[in-house]
Amino acid sequence: LEKIIRETSLSDTPVTKQKNNKKKKIVEDVLLGKKINDTPVDINDLDEAEGLEYSIKGEILNITVREIKQDLYLFQMDVTDYTNSISVKVFIRGEDKINKLKILQVGDVVMVKGKIMFDSFSKEYLIMAQSINQLHEKQIIRDLSEEKRVELHVHSKMSALDGISDFDKIAKR
Repeated sequence: LEKIIRETSLSDTPVTKQKNNKKKKIVEDVLLGKKINDTPVDINDLDEAEGLEYSIKGEILNITVREIKQDLYLFQMDVTDYTNSISVKVFIRGEDKINKLKILQVGDVVMVKGKIMFDSFSKEYLIMAQSINQLHEKQIIRDLSEEKRVELHVHSKMSALDGISDFDKIAKR
């Protein structure tokens, strides 16, 4: 590209940059803390050593907001990137800050930066969030298996449930 620009700048014809519509621009909203510019790590690759700081990207599975004391809230969500899942917690002071986080819904894609901590209340490792950014994109499920398969669920005479169908007849269909 630079070579083309140099070559065309030597001539008198103006250079116009063409927009590439294939590249998708990711719009993100900073809901807590700062904008996260780090490369996200797969949740499965997180080390459970306390105090290590990570950035993860994933889809929200569950959200809970609880008021602990007056003007102190606990915001908790479960995030998955389809390699694994982890809980994310943050304590928020101020109703205006918690209202910013309340726009998140199950299925939204977020980027979270925070430290790994062992939560003695839930007895699991989780991320104590320092920054949460909402991404306006859909999470893409990656199928990395070499051999693809389809699963069939059937209640036949061989199952313990209410199956009355004969498996041989089902298999021939």
